[in-house]
Amino acid sequence: PDTETDAGEEITVVINDKDEDVYSSFIFAIFAKMFSLLSAESEDTIFDPGISD
Repeated sequence: PDTETDAGEEITVVINDKDEDVYSSFIFAIFAKMFSLLSAESEDTIFDPGISD
């Protein structure tokens, strides 16, 4: 019953031990991209309320 949980924990440990910098940079890039997309969507909604209607 714990196979999936154990596998997930092992993957996390491997990433943190071997590729911490790469993983952190990847996560940062993802969040930066998501933030820019969310910001763009927010601006579109603010300046063109017709979209939300």
